[in-house]
Amino acid sequence: MWIGGLISNEDSVITTVAEHNSVLRPLYLTGCDLNFMDCDDDGNLRIDTFEKLLKPSTKYFFCTHGSNVTGNIADAKALYSLCKANGITLILDVAQTFGAVPVDIGMADIFCFTGHKSLLGPQGTGGVIANGKVDFRITKTGGAGSNSFDTFQPAEIPDIFEVGTLNSPGIFGLQKGVGYINEVGLGVIQEKQTRLLQQFYEGVRGLAKVKIYGDLSTGSRLPIASLNIDGLTSSELAERLWEGYGIATRAGSHCAPLLHIRFGTEQMGMVRFSFSYYNTEEEIQQGVCAVKEIVGHI
Repeated sequence: MWIGGLISNEDSVITTVAEHNSVLRPLYLTGCDLNFMDCDDDGNLRIDTFEKLLKPSTKYFFCTHGSNVTGNIADAKALYSLCKANGITLILDVAQTFGAVPVDIGMADIFCFTGHKSLLGPQGTGGVIANGKVDFRITKTGGAGSNSFDTFQPAEIPDIFEVGTLNSPGIFGLQKGVGYINEVGLGVIQEKQTRLLQQFYEGVRGLAKVKIYGDLSTGSRLPIASLNIDGLTSSELAERLWEGYGIATRAGSHCAPLLHIRFGTEQMGMVRFSFSYYNTEEEIQQGVCAVKEIVGHI
C-alpha cells in the first residue's frame, strides 16, 4: 500500500537481491526503473557497487536490514551515508531485525516492520516509521478517525494509512510483546539467540553433504541457519526432521526468489532453522544430532 503511494513509474529505484516478495512485488507493480544490488557468495551485499547503480533519476533505495534466508545483516549506516550523500531516500525493511538486534533512527529515512516476528506481537500488526517528513500519495481511502467533513482521505501520517477501524486487539498484543522485550532486555535476548545459533553451526559445519548458506562467521546476525543436504530437496529434509524428530523448520524459497536464484537453489530450496530466546541448548543439540543422523543414512 505505502510503496504505491511513494514510487511512480518515472522513478529509478535501487534494491537488492536479498529482498522479500513483500517488497519486490509492490515495486514491480509501480513500473519503476528497478536496479539490483548483488551479494557475494556468502550473501553479503556488494555495497561497493552502489555508485555503479546510481542514475540521475534515482530517488529511492529499498533494502532489507536482515535477510530471512541467510540471516546476514546489512550495514545500514554505511548505506544510509551513501544515500544521504547522493540525495536518495533509504527505506529499510526491518521486519526481521526489529526486536532481534539493535535498530536506531540513524539507519534510514523510512522503516517498515511487522509485529509478528521478533517483536512477539500478533499476526496482522506492523507499521511504518518516518524519520522526518515524507510525502506519500493516497492509495486507499474510506473511514478515518479525523477530518470527517473532508472530501478526501487525510494525507498526514498516520491517517493516510489508517483506513477503517484499527486492529486494536492486535495493537495491544504488539504493545505487550514490545514491553516484554524491554523488560528482558534486547541485549540479553540477542546474546542467547546468538549463542544457540553458534552451537548449532559448530555442530553441523564441516559435515559431509551439508551446505550452509550465509556468513555465519560474524557475531552480529539473525539467529537463523539455512542449509541443504546433498541428495534431498528442502521439502524432503524438512519432512524427515518433522516426522522423525519433531523438529519444525521452514523449507522452500522463503519468499525471496532473487536470493535463491543467486545461490542456485531455486529448484531445491533451502531448509531454515530459526532459534529463539525460548529454545534451549538441549533442543539445539537434538537438532544437530538429527542432521548428523539424516546425513548418515543417505
